[in-house]
Amino acid sequence: MLESIIALGDMVLGERDKLISLIKKVPYEKKGKPQHVCKFIFNTEKGEFKVDVNEEIDASSAYKYLHIGRIGSSRSPQWQVTSTTSNYILSEFFPNIYELGILKEKADYIVENFYYEFPREEVGDKKYQYMLDISKLGITDKDMEDIWEEVKNESKPGKKLLDKIQKELNNWLKNTYGITSKEIGLYTVIIDDIPVSDYPEYREKVIEAKFPQVIQENKTNYDLECNICGSRENISSDLNKMQIKYFTTNQEIFKGNLEDYRKSLNLCRDCIEKMQAGENFLKQNMKTQIGGFDVLVIPDLIYGEGLNAGRMEELSKNIVGTINGAKSLKELGEFKKLIDQMKDFDDIYYLLDFVFIREANASTKILRLIKDVHPSFFEKMSRAVGDLQKKAEDYFKGIYRYNGGLEQVYYSIPIRFSDKKSENATFRDILALYDALFTGRQVDKKHIIENLNTCFAVVFYERKGFNVSGAKKENLHYKILDGVFFVKFLEYMGCMKGGERVDYSRLDLKEEVKNFMQDMGYNEMQGAMFLLGYLVGEVGNAQAKRLKESGGEGNYKPVLNKINFNGIDTSKLMKLRSEIFNKMRQEKILHYNERVFAVLSQLMDKNLPNWKLSKDENLFYLLSGYAYATTAPIKKTKEEGNNGQQPDALPL
Repeated sequence: MLESIIALGDMVLGERDKLISLIKKVPYEKKGKPQHVCKFIFNTEKGEFKVDVNEEIDASSAYKYLHIGRIGSSRSPQWQVTSTTSNYILSEFFPNIYELGILKEKADYIVENFYYEFPREEVGDKKYQYMLDISKLGITDKDMEDIWEEVKNESKPGKKLLDKIQKELNNWLKNTYGITSKEIGLYTVIIDDIPVSDYPEYREKVIEAKFPQVIQENKTNYDLECNICGSRENISSDLNKMQIKYFTTNQEIFKGNLEDYRKSLNLCRDCIEKMQAGENFLKQNMKTQIGGFDVLVIPDLIYGEGLNAGRMEELSKNIVGTINGAKSLKELGEFKKLIDQMKDFDDIYYLLDFVFIREANASTKILRLIKDVHPSFFEKMSRAVGDLQKKAEDYFKGIYRYNGGLEQVYYSIPIRFSDKKSENATFRDILALYDALFTGRQVDKKHIIENLNTCFAVVFYERKGFNVSGAKKENLHYKILDGVFFVKFLEYMGCMKGGERVDYSRLDLKEEVKNFMQDMGYNEMQGAMFLLGYLVGEVGNAQAKRLKESGGEGNYKPVLNKINFNGIDTSKLMKLRSEIFNKMRQEKILHYNERVFAVLSQLMDKNLPNWKLSKDENLFYLLSGYAYATTAPIKKTKEEGNNGQQPDALPL
């Protein structure tokens, strides 16, 4: 992975200034409105100050004003001159660059003449000691002492003071220039007509802060060499400035009981610069989200003649666009167009690494690395989902739609958000499933079914605090069908073995029911549970119809209370079959379903002595039959003139 990032950075960086590799781009507009640069302009010769917001952000703005993001950790004193917030300029920027020896005389003059000093012991933190004197500068009618009086007795008074000053500035900008804070994308400082980002001493200090220190200057010392390119010149083992945390860097097990990391990993200055350029390119151009996770997509370039930075950006847009299209394949035709566009890059041979990450406190932690995914994965997925969508259309005539896609994985495993320990364990389960899907590795079908059953239980019991809690109870049958087709999708993707193909043609059942069982690959035991569930659905339909006709709740199906959503033991199957038989009598629908019950009994009695399904599998296949039977009457109603269709809901 490191080699791929460094190769990418080499392509992006080219011969440009090394600081270019650190630039963080910002949007040109938001919600159709252009973004502006807010410039704090100080003239130390004339003793003047003004604010200018006329400049609109364009492609050059982030480079022009050297927008590099945070310097150091989240708790480090901040002295970056350009930021997406005004906080640092209003408070700590000038005191911090003075202490660092950057533009020292100018910084001293500006602090002395344009900033207000508060008692350090009262504001609580050094970074709140000096604040831009907005009263003196005419930004507010309030006196600085009056602003302090408003917050000094609150918790964290220093932060509250800064918030108040920032609010006053925002109000002034809106009243003076008609521009709100939401229309400002960057804040920066100009001193004596020169952006601070252009001062050489500032730029040198940024390089010193952002790039690791060299511990082996030249070729006279051959103790260390770069683990990437083999160079013995300008070597560093300072890994703390990497944006992405590739491994543990704060424990002895990584350092090898040494004072630094030189025993474990060494990089030369050139490779470090390329790595930082690659990291930055990935975060700005190849970052997306899949199932609630932030994901970096790294192209592992194997062959690409004439590939330059511009073409790399085009390729990255194509890759990320295809991944975003793969999240939900509701519009399969549009996704196929994205796949076709990938053929424009047939002269480039590459594999994809998917890096699932979590960002916190200005650092990036890797949760899972999935390596060497061939781009043809998306075409394979398109074929699989397309085939399943056709089957869904054949059986349910547009009432139920199977969307499929990468997001469905996230909704196939229940996550309880209130339980952090459980949540983390479940996330690992989800990431392992993504790994299997991308690489075609086998998964445990029983485990998949167990998770799906839990999702169904969350919906049925209307439990809160889960990732699938948004689905409605009355749409349970759609959720179950999502699960049924998801299992089939994993089969198509090579992640689990398909079911036994049983010839059901001689059974005394409707053709569409027999065909569905065969298409889903149900063996005789699974088929028996499907038919039992089918009868549960028929009873539920009759109950709902009767209750609705009597003025009750039409979606209520008491028969579902007979189902144990924790699984159905084999010992309970005969009892449940008898109960459903009696319910059909009560609802006066037995004569419509006698053939189904006879086939169910035949399959169950034949296999019960050697029953191999677990209690979770019993439940899953029963629910699949319930969902089929519950959806079929809706299909019939539509064919008779009802234009109702499946409600939108969370996939499972």
